[in-house]
Amino acid sequence: MAAVFLSPLHYIPWLGSLIAEAVLIGIMLHRKLAPRFPFFFISILFDVARGVILPAIGFANPKTYAYFYAYWLLVPLEYSFSFAVIYEIFRHTFKADIKFAPRTIRRFAVLNLLLVVVAAALVFNPAAHIENLASPILVVDRSVEFLRCALLVLIWAFAAKLKITWRHHLWGITFGLGMYSATGLITAAVDVATNRMCSHWLTPLPHFAYLLATIIWPIYLYREEPEREPLTREEIDLYRNVLGTVAKAVTEIRKRVLHDDNRN
Repeated sequence: MAAVFLSPLHYIPWLGSLIAEAVLIGIMLHRKLAPRFPFFFISILFDVARGVILPAIGFANPKTYAYFYAYWLLVPLEYSFSFAVIYEIFRHTFKADIKFAPRTIRRFAVLNLLLVVVAAALVFNPAAHIENLASPILVVDRSVEFLRCALLVLIWAFAAKLKITWRHHLWGITFGLGMYSATGLITAAVDVATNRMCSHWLTPLPHFAYLLATIIWPIYLYREEPEREPLTREEIDLYRNVLGTVAKAVTEIRKRVLHDDNRN
């Protein structure tokens, strides 16, 4: 395998994100926000650990497949954390304050351990081909990005009725994720339109968009947020219909992507 080489387009967003996330972790611990947003906090810890471990493996073993194996073993964890954060934001969106039971966190940890075992079985199985996993991974990736964008649009459209302002922590977290995911979706659309996967000037933009998100989050979580009134039962029932519409849209996108991949 070729030696590892990083251009400024790679190491600037990589190092910048690591520094910003380290600051974010410190702020969340100092302000005791980790128990309030446990899945978001865990996802940031995971991203920092991955951002350190994967490059270290790549530089230490540039002529082996160690980086390849490590990357694919971490893929299921990445998407599991992504869906968990979306779930957490949805719950906070429709209630002013939520505390997750320790049992929920333990079940989440066990589930992720099982996912790593399954990933290891697929990666290290000689009969398995990574190419066959590309389609389902692409479907999951697009679904996650679409959900993040949908969250941002939902909060923007119903902010007043949801009693959420731009000064709330929830707004800042969602804005960062939505902006990052929108950039990723635009880049993916250009890939499809030009039939040039990861070979155009837009390719680095998602990495810089994530860097911007990691800068936005510490700023938001460091600031005090205003009190938020709890939603009424009628308001929760009303917005549940909105969530159902979003879920149907994600299902339709997944079916269309699978259909297009099968035709190709």
